Amino acid sequence: MNALAPSHDAQQLGIIIQLPGSPLRVTWLKVSPQKPSAFGPSDFSVLAVVEYLQADAQAMTAKLGPPSDHEPIAITEAEVMALFGAELAQRFPQVGGSLRVIPGTLYSAALFARAPLLHGKVAALPGGTTFFVSLFTT
Repeated sequence: MNALAPSHDAQQLGIIIQLPGSPLRVTWLKVSPQKPSAFGPSDFSVLAVVEYLQADAQAMTAKLGPPSDHEPIAITEAEVMALFGAELAQRFPQVGGSLRVIPGTLYSAALFARAPLLHGKVAALPGGTTFFVSLFTT
């Protein structure tokens, strides 16, 4: 299995998705679908960890709107390791074999969406300054 190589380039991420405000740090991956038969050949997703100053994070939470009742965000063990590192990855609950659940309050990802990445959700992670964004094309 190839190791996933995350990017820390906020400018490039801001071209792919809406990146509101001025994040302190970003770590993100562009991922091809795990089950290509369920998606088209050009479909993909973006997984991003976006950290803000406390005041900016509070403003961001207000802009996200009310929390949603979405299903929790679950990503692969390899994606969690690439985005969060081994120590933090172990804190995320494991489900369904190699999936881990991203903790936090869930919101619609409309604030971050940019065509063709129009579907997804955001988790405000515990601690209040970091958001996990999951957007996909289909």
